[in-house]
Amino acid sequence: MDNKYIDLLKLFYKDQAEHQHEYSERYNNKLVAFHFGLQINGQEAFFMQLPQLFMSIDRIMQLNTNVQVSISELPAKAIQQFAERCLIDEVIMTNEIEGIRSTRRELHDVLVSQNENKKKKFSGILRMYNILNSSEMISINSCDDIRTIYDRLLFAEIEAEDKSKLPDGKWFRKEGVDVIAETQKTIHHGLAPEKRIIEMMDKSLQILNDESIHILFRASLFHYLLGYIHPFYDGNGRMSRFISSYLLNQNLNKLIGYRLSYTINQYRKDYYDGFKICNHILNKGDLTPFVLMFIGIIEKSMVQLNHALNIRVNDYNSLQADIRNLPLGNDRNFYSIYDLLIQAALFAEHGISTLEMLAFLDITRQTLSQRLKKIKGTGLLKEQKIGKHVYYALDSQKMNKTK
Repeated sequence: MDNKYIDLLKLFYKDQAEHQHEYSERYNNKLVAFHFGLQINGQEAFFMQLPQLFMSIDRIMQLNTNVQVSISELPAKAIQQFAERCLIDEVIMTNEIEGIRSTRRELHDVLVSQNENKKKKFSGILRMYNILNSSEMISINSCDDIRTIYDRLLFAEIEAEDKSKLPDGKWFRKEGVDVIAETQKTIHHGLAPEKRIIEMMDKSLQILNDESIHILFRASLFHYLLGYIHPFYDGNGRMSRFISSYLLNQNLNKLIGYRLSYTINQYRKDYYDGFKICNHILNKGDLTPFVLMFIGIIEKSMVQLNHALNIRVNDYNSLQADIRNLPLGNDRNFYSIYDLLIQAALFAEHGISTLEMLAFLDITRQTLSQRLKKIKGTGLLKEQKIGKHVYYALDSQKMNKTK
C-alpha cells in the first residue's frame, strides 16, 4: 500500500468511482483493517494498521529511550523543576486551544499554593496534571470513571464560569450540543440523548482497553471518539487532551504527558482537520486519517522533548564543570549551592526558593542566607520575589563571562 494515505473525503472529490472502490478495499482488508462495532455518521468505524504507523511507533520508542538516557544524566531536582515548567506550558496550551487565557505567573502561583487554597481558578486542572508526575493511577474503564475525571479536572472551574454548562444527566449531558468554529459556523453535532452518549462511550472504552490494539493506536482512537461523542456541554477538548496525556505518561516517559497540548497548539490546523475529515459522512467511518495525524503529533512531541532535554543536559554539564572557576567555587560550602542555582537557571520556571535549597543542604537558613549574600556580591546571583516567595538562580550569561 502506498505510504501516502489519501483520506476518502478527498478521494470522493477527486474520483467518485475510485472513492467507492478504495473504501471497499480498505474496509474489507482482512490483514490491516480493524473494525470496532460502532458507527460514525451511520457507518461502521474502522482504521488501517498501516506499516507507516508502526514505523512511526518504532521512532517514538527510540526517542523515548533517548529521553530516558538524558534524564538519567540529570539530578532529581532538575527533573522535578523541568517537569513543573512543562506542566505549566501544557496547561497554558490546553487552555489556549479552547480560547481560555491563563498566564505563567497565574498558574505558577496556583501550583505553589494549591495545598493552601484548592478553590483557586485552574487548581483542578493543575492538580490533575500534577498526577502525571506521580505514581497515582487513574481508572478509565467506565462512564463513571470519565465523569470522575471531569469532576476532578473541570467541574469547579466550569461551575464558577457558567453553571448551565455543567452536566445535567446521570453522567453526561441530557440535551444536544453543537461544536462551533471560530467563524461561528456549526461544524459538529454532539451525540444525543444521554442514552446514546452512554452506549457510544461504553463501546469507546472497550476499544481503549482492548490490549490486542497497540496502546498508541488506542489512545489516538479514544481521543477522536471522545471529541466525536462530545459528552459534556463544555470541557470536552481539555478532557480528551488530559486523558491522552495520562495514557502517554503511563506508556512512555512521564514528561511526554506535558508536551501533547503544546504540540497540538503548534499544529492546530492539522489537529482540527483530523476531526473534520473523520467526522464527514463521505469519509465513511475511516478513522485512519486521525490516527495518522495523532501519532504524528506524539512523534513530534517526542522529538521536541528530546531536543529540549539534550540542550539542557549539555548546558548543565558545561556549567557544572566550570563551578570551580567561579568566585568561592573551590569552597565545598559553596559548590552545592552553585550546583542548585545552575539547575534552577536551566530547568526551573522562576528559580529555586530558600526552602527548596534547604531541603538539599545540611545547613541552617541563616548560613544559607549568608552564603547567598556572598554569591550575590559576585554579581552572579539572580533573584526575584513572586508572591510570598523569593526565587534564586545563577546568571549563566555572567558566569560565561567569568571564564
